[in-house]
Amino acid sequence: MKTGLAETLERIAALIETRKKADPKTSYVAKLLSQGEDAVLKKIGEEATETVLAAKSGERLHLVREVAERRARRVAPPRGHLGTGRESRPQA
Repeated sequence: MKTGLAETLERIAALIETRKKADPKTSYVAKLLSQGEDAVLKKIGEEATETVLAAKSGERLHLVREVAERRARRVAPPRGHLGTGRESRPQA
């Protein structure tokens, strides 16, 4: 059994493969993927920026919360955010 980064990346890849087959009207991930590579990269950039800014703030708790938010989305996604494909998320 693989552990660490390799296992995490494989789990994420498998999850994305499953979600991209969902209906873009009901799945945020499917909708994002249907918008093309630039939309996906923009979202990744937004999430990375939030994490970097939390780290820059020097407030350890802020960084921990930001990273935990991302981990929580993988385990128990909030409504419409990297979810099961049954929900939708309004675009900002």
